[in-house]
Amino acid sequence: MFRVMAKKVFLLLCLLFICPCSAVSQQEAEQQAVNGCEAENMFYQALEVLPSGEGGIAEAREALREITRLYPHSRWQKPAESILWLIDQHESCALERAENKKRCDFIVEKSSQCQGMENRCKDELARVLVEKEQLKRDLERIKDLEIELGRKNLMK
Repeated sequence: MFRVMAKKVFLLLCLLFICPCSAVSQQEAEQQAVNGCEAENMFYQALEVLPSGEGGIAEAREALREITRLYPHSRWQKPAESILWLIDQHESCALERAENKKRCDFIVEKSSQCQGMENRCKDELARVLVEKEQLKRDLERIKDLEIELGRKNLMK
């Protein structure tokens, strides 16, 4: 009988110690659930503003940083970090693209300048070749005139 009573007292004491602990963990669970909902809402709000351009990207970045700062143990923390990384990569690529565009514009400008210079050189070459041909004809004419003059001098 004493053993049965001791077991009941022991069980009662265990329940008394476990119940407050479970109440604390239940409160923590409820708080985590509330935090999870808040983090989820912030996450989806950040995703909604992303397509709206630069202002949306900055706003989304702030919301995602808040999730990682305020809710580090939320299930939305890792996706938020991933999207932050993607945003950083997007901005890095955008900067690189802008630099590459500047380089391409510079190359196109220099190419146009070179094309213009090449066209002027071709025109000058064509003019010089025409002048050369004219000089050849003039030289041939001078030679013919000298030969003719030499014949006239011999006949005299």
